[in-house]
Amino acid sequence: MNDLSRKPLSAADEASRNRLGVISEGFECEGSIRFDGPLQLDGRFKGTMSVKSLTIGKTGDCEADLRCKSLVVRGRFTGKAVCEELEVATGAIILADVAYGRIRVAADSHIRGRLSHQPID
Repeated sequence: MNDLSRKPLSAADEASRNRLGVISEGFECEGSIRFDGPLQLDGRFKGTMSVKSLTIGKTGDCEADLRCKSLVVRGRFTGKAVCEELEVATGAIILADVAYGRIRVAADSHIRGRLSHQPID
């Protein structure tokens, strides 16, 4: 099926893509997550993840093989990630290999691993 034959998204479908998904503090899960919208992680996750954007809150702990457009780390991230935008907040911990297009890193963040710039397509 080519792009011209696809039906446009309905308003309800478009709204659900922008609805925030949340993994709350105290919640732990393991497995695979695929989500077309933004995800807030304040609990623990281990596995593979493909999301539009991921924000790891101060209490969040993510150990993943991750693909996303935007990654904001305020808590802890370990594993591997490919993202267009990476933001590392004060106090964040990254123990990972991250490929990014754009980056912002705050003072007093901790990064151990490999950060590699990649052109944004």
